[in-house]
Amino acid sequence: YRIYRSTDPGFNDMTPITDGIGSVTFRKPIAQFDVINDYEGYGEVPIKGIQFWLGTNSGIVRTWTDSTAKNGYTYYYAVTSYDHGAPEAGIAPTECSKFISIATTGEIDKGSNVAIVRPESPAAGYIPPNFDNVTLLEGGTATGKIGYEIIDPTLIKKEHKYQISFEDTVDTIDSRWAPVTLSLTLVDVTDSGNPDTLINKTRAINPEDQLPMTDGFKLTLANEPMLVVNDNLTQWSRPEIYGYSFVAFKYSRAYGLPKSADYRIEFGEVGIDTSTFAAISATRKLDPIPVNFTVTNTSTGEPVKFAFWERDELAGEAGKFTAFSDRSATDNIIFLEPDENDSLIFTWEFTLDTATNDSLHNNPESGDYIDLIVRKPFLSGDVIEFITRAERIDKGKAKADMDMIKVVPNPYVVTNSWEPVNPYSNGRGPRELHFIHLPQKCTIKIFNIRGQLVDTIEHNNSVNDGTEIWDMQTKDLLDIAYGVYVYHIDAGEYGQKIGKFAIIK
Repeated sequence: YRIYRSTDPGFNDMTPITDGIGSVTFRKPIAQFDVINDYEGYGEVPIKGIQFWLGTNSGIVRTWTDSTAKNGYTYYYAVTSYDHGAPEAGIAPTECSKFISIATTGEIDKGSNVAIVRPESPAAGYIPPNFDNVTLLEGGTATGKIGYEIIDPTLIKKEHKYQISFEDTVDTIDSRWAPVTLSLTLVDVTDSGNPDTLINKTRAINPEDQLPMTDGFKLTLANEPMLVVNDNLTQWSRPEIYGYSFVAFKYSRAYGLPKSADYRIEFGEVGIDTSTFAAISATRKLDPIPVNFTVTNTSTGEPVKFAFWERDELAGEAGKFTAFSDRSATDNIIFLEPDENDSLIFTWEFTLDTATNDSLHNNPESGDYIDLIVRKPFLSGDVIEFITRAERIDKGKAKADMDMIKVVPNPYVVTNSWEPVNPYSNGRGPRELHFIHLPQKCTIKIFNIRGQLVDTIEHNNSVNDGTEIWDMQTKDLLDIAYGVYVYHIDAGEYGQKIGKFAIIK
């Protein structure tokens, strides 16, 4: 699709693209987006000698911000779809129309793909909408992040509470199982007895996916791809110890399902803890023995049961976690943690890394420890809650903002660039003078230099529009004369403002 922007209802001030004899055939859009496929660049079949620009395989976006629009100007926007034609049949690309018509009475007729917009400064005291108390509820473990983008501030609801929940599934990494995020659900829980589900189990959770806009905002998900150790945060208490391997358990046909938690392994003398019996295969059974380490789930503060596979057997050092006495073997700590039925299952396994088997490294000794920090995707136990604050007026800020009120342009000289195109065949056409940064509700009185009342304007706009447009006519509907005018603005509890402006012909 293409986006067109013009200050003229006929879109005539956009860059023209002419054919070979100088006739305007197309207008250059302000933005263009197309699906990623085999069609890009110039269309093969010309139109009046011009090749249609199909885009650059940019991909489709669902929001676009016009960062060059100016306050006070009336803009006409159109969104048009287009195709790539059928080159093999000699059919050129086609584009849908953009239609708008403004009658002399001011009545507007336009197509559904056309919008009329006039950006303005917000009212005095304006506070934009935001999210408050974004919290991962108790029991959640995710290290991923949820963000948001406010698309339409006017749709953000006042003091509404939302919850985001997740489903998970099991995927494989390096032939090992691990839970991953499956879906996301967004629910408005303001009325706890009648929750409103806005997004139901969407699987649009990958970095390239876009979640839909709901209640004026769009969620963004910066998720962890899988439950794996965070090598950037995990470290030994001293750097001379061998490197580590911390992965989901796997042996023969036995697969572990790792837990979403962080852990600490602390080393001491043999006997500070005892391993747990485990049968990791039909023929491999690990008996309980006293060991020189403890394992703690630092996310909960609870001790973790474990099996100990002593593969690096040193004489007289049974139960001591070691590696590489024979240049290759490393002992194995196999975590045993309860599932939803409170039955012990295999989760993680911890070994030492052969890549650091050199004279510069050694085994952990009494007093050493390692903190195992895990990257945790959003899983079924994670619930995020937040409250939306709608756009509003702050009384204290509104009083201070009274000093920002201005008349633009000042002085007014003949005409103003933001005034609409003259709809009449002759004559001056409409004129506009803008009062900006006004409070949401106020009374504007305009006087000539002799103190005579010229016009009274009652301003009562939305919180995001602090502008009042004066048609530069008196209360008797006569065009004003040139000269200096005084205005008085009464905003009630917010205060008053007196100023002046000049009209030059």
